[in-house]
Amino acid sequence: MMLTIHIGTLIVVLISGHIVTGLMGGFFLARRKKDSTFYTFLLARFCDALAWGLLSLKGYLSNRLSMLVGGALLILGSAFQIIAFFLVKERLTLHIKRICYCVTYLFLFLLSWTLHLFHYNDVVHMAVLSFSLAGLWSIPCYYSFSNKSASSFQKFMSYVYGVWIIFLIFKTFEVLYFYVPISPITDHPYHILFFLWQYVVMMVGNIGLILLSKEKTDRQLTKYATYDELTDLYNRRAFFIRAKECLSFCTRHQTPVTFFMMDLDNFKKINDKYGHMVGDIVLKHFASTLKKQLRGYDILGRIGGEEFTALLPGVSEKEAYGIAQRLRNSVAESVVHILHYSIKYTVSIGITSVVPTQYTTIEQLYRVGDQALYQAKQNGRNQVVAANLK
Repeated sequence: MMLTIHIGTLIVVLISGHIVTGLMGGFFLARRKKDSTFYTFLLARFCDALAWGLLSLKGYLSNRLSMLVGGALLILGSAFQIIAFFLVKERLTLHIKRICYCVTYLFLFLLSWTLHLFHYNDVVHMAVLSFSLAGLWSIPCYYSFSNKSASSFQKFMSYVYGVWIIFLIFKTFEVLYFYVPISPITDHPYHILFFLWQYVVMMVGNIGLILLSKEKTDRQLTKYATYDELTDLYNRRAFFIRAKECLSFCTRHQTPVTFFMMDLDNFKKINDKYGHMVGDIVLKHFASTLKKQLRGYDILGRIGGEEFTALLPGVSEKEAYGIAQRLRNSVAESVVHILHYSIKYTVSIGITSVVPTQYTTIEQLYRVGDQALYQAKQNGRNQVVAANLK
């Protein structure tokens, strides 16, 4: 038994899919916090549904309404969907937004101008529309393939849309160079394959946005559970997890490791005198200084209040003391300017260095580093004191 596929059925299914997606999304968002990503995507789906409806009714409607408005809505629908994808992947920079807007306006103008110039010729309409859609979808595909941190799922979506672009480019050259004015609603094998893949693209887009949103939520939750919100350093729990991993690595390779325990001197006085908002800015300033003075792969954390920690793999005691003094001097010489205040502050640092064994724990380094920090405070603050692990 041979399966017969009619192009009209595919178009109805395609339009229905866009409408149902839009309605389901609308009901889902009705009583929820406004989400620009989903609203943009739903707008894209309604534009697509209306566009395909107008294009399929060519012959029953005026050329201006069917070809111009339908084509323009299809371009706008693609543009809105692309923006939604960039939003959910948190990559919609001002530069990308300008590119999307400019390319969309260019293709809308090209569609209107060519249809008017060639008196709504079917071949020209199909060529310009296919070329415009291929150009638009090339933008997210390019950024996705050039993004080394893109997930496997994002790459898969890019391949699906890449095949879609190839279909569109082939359609452009087909009608221009071979001049094949086949109506898009005939049961021509190419058009059946074309609309089948269009249906695949619609499904990938719908499911893809949901899964990309899940990826985004997972990233945010991981960040909230891992990083200190104020300083963007590891929080206490995450610091000790990463520090244990690093210590285990140094143990296996018999590499020296140094632990820094740091505390901002008289920080309570800054809060009492200038307020907690200024105190927060001082904490952020110190975190920024810490990142600049230490290496990118050193493990940095804020473990509470004005207390900070750092684990420096591959750093001996002699090297560690020089690094700590450089950090201390950098903080002492800096000035934090906020409102009409110019605030100076200092930091006390306790350090301990060791070539770890299987019995060395991060808790031991923390204890000894804390004792060294206490001694730095007793010595008058703004000091660096080293202590050995016994």
